Amino acid sequence: MSDISYPKSRVITCYALFGGAVGGLLVFLSFSINDGRLIIQSSDGEINFLFLFLCVGMILGFIPALIAGLCLSYWQVVIKEPIDYLKVFAFGAVATIIPLILYWIVIAILEKDSHFLDIEWLVIILFLTMVGGLSAVILAPFILPKSRENA
Repeated sequence: MSDISYPKSRVITCYALFGGAVGGLLVFLSFSINDGRLIIQSSDGEINFLFLFLCVGMILGFIPALIAGLCLSYWQVVIKEPIDYLKVFAFGAVATIIPLILYWIVIAILEKDSHFLDIEWLVIILFLTMVGGLSAVILAPFILPKSRENA
């Protein structure tokens, strides 16, 4: 693995900048589906709501996306085969679940009688973990090199 040919700074920067926004878009789309149909209309309200989800996703997803970019560049992940997307998904999911679990633990400790130990929070954490993994996979074909020679 040659350090010279792998675009580490591009991978880290692009994942940090775009990973959270892609995650925010995925969350927006999941909230916009009703009975199997996309319910987004072209009114200003939905466009503003989409912009809000992108901005909040960029802010909240910055740290997990940065961690994913750092891990992907450290292990110099390239996309040679479709199975390589599974590695990318794993890095994105793990980079997302670690801050979520830490946040969950801190809130559970600070709030003795809180409902943070309810099953709903576990479902939210698992959902956001999947979003982090999918976000990493969506960005992979645009950011990660296709082979060592293309790096």
